Amino acid sequence: MNTLAHSLLPLSPVIPIAIYAVIALLVVIETGLIFGFFFPGDLLLLAAGVLAGSYRDVSLISILLVAAVASFTGSLAGFFIGGKFGKILIRNDNPPSVENSITRSKEYLATGGWVTVLFANFLPGLRSFVPVVAGQIAMGKVKYLIANVIGSIAWVSAFTVLGYKITDFYEVRESPFVVVAALFLISSGASIVNYM
Repeated sequence: MNTLAHSLLPLSPVIPIAIYAVIALLVVIETGLIFGFFFPGDLLLLAAGVLAGSYRDVSLISILLVAAVASFTGSLAGFFIGGKFGKILIRNDNPPSVENSITRSKEYLATGGWVTVLFANFLPGLRSFVPVVAGQIAMGKVKYLIANVIGSIAWVSAFTVLGYKITDFYEVRESPFVVVAALFLISSGASIVNYM
């Protein structure tokens, strides 16, 4: 059901530009910096889609553009960080969860190459490590850029549009902040589990 077929709530209690800024910041941190590996980007995008499907002043197109650019930029930053400091970061005495993610990223990149970069966004935890490891092993820049663009757009579109579509349910559309709060509670738990 599209936005014309159901009534939208008039204005969100949060200024839309603040919503876009938070989405951009969290997505860049998760996809570009190793310490962001425990951020739940999937649930963040679902929550953003719910807000876009519920409030007239929150634009789905704006969220898609902001999140896709943030994902691409974050992954690109991770690639260059990996190229510059990858050996130092990977040689450090890292916690077991980080070591496990680095090892898995190396294995996936060795077998899947650019396809791994494309699908890495759909793998929580690896979103943060695949770009750094790809930079560290000096993957071809053109292949990386193409895979990063496609992967960023696909990941952002899939989860944001899914969040948008679940507002077809009246209960979700009428209480979007309850749904968003529930998603963030779940995501906080997932973050702690992922970190541990």
